[in-house]
Amino acid sequence: MTEPDPSLEYPVSRVPKDPSDMRNLLATKPPMWEYLLFAASLYEGKKRVEPKWRDYHLGLVTAQGIAVAEMEVIDVLQESLSRLEAIVGNLDRLMTKEAQLAAFGAPGEPGDGDFIKHLAGRVIDMYEGLIDWATKIRSTRFPDHAKHMAELAADYAAQPIAEARRFIDDVVKDLERVMDRLVSGERSDTITLEMPIVFVIPEPVLKAYKDGLKQIVR
Repeated sequence: MTEPDPSLEYPVSRVPKDPSDMRNLLATKPPMWEYLLFAASLYEGKKRVEPKWRDYHLGLVTAQGIAVAEMEVIDVLQESLSRLEAIVGNLDRLMTKEAQLAAFGAPGEPGDGDFIKHLAGRVIDMYEGLIDWATKIRSTRFPDHAKHMAELAADYAAQPIAEARRFIDDVVKDLERVMDRLVSGERSDTITLEMPIVFVIPEPVLKAYKDGLKQIVR
């Protein structure tokens, strides 16, 4: 077993999950504090949005859904999917090397705490935006012959929402595993922390949506 490096101390080795732990992290700034801060900010954001996710998971709709005239159905669907594309498109911007370098710093250099929290906040905004989008399209009052399109369209956001949740949970869990390895004495330069996140629309979802459209454009 690798002997612990006595020159390194880890006063914080878990992802902070309450205000006092967060204050301690920012006061001590131990090794990997940037990633602990990122994970903590994601954790707190996901916790804040959880009631919305539960409503989405239950398939709830809002009474304020807009009513769509028969001649507007296709336009409304296209506009909604364009908004979803814009939300999903922000993922590439958030995950660029430039954005991560600005937040976490170059190797051997400290990160920017405010930028880290901003980056995590934008990930949460994207996650929340996906949930809001799905709830809004589900709540849209389409004409009787097009009612099935509300749920078929909402399914477009199902994988991105699930993937965003997985990403947040995995960042927290993987980082704590990394910290366990560091505290046990493993050298930091032997550890690689990866944070992959990929949004896709599954082929069955695409096919179901296209088949549903055929029913209303005959």
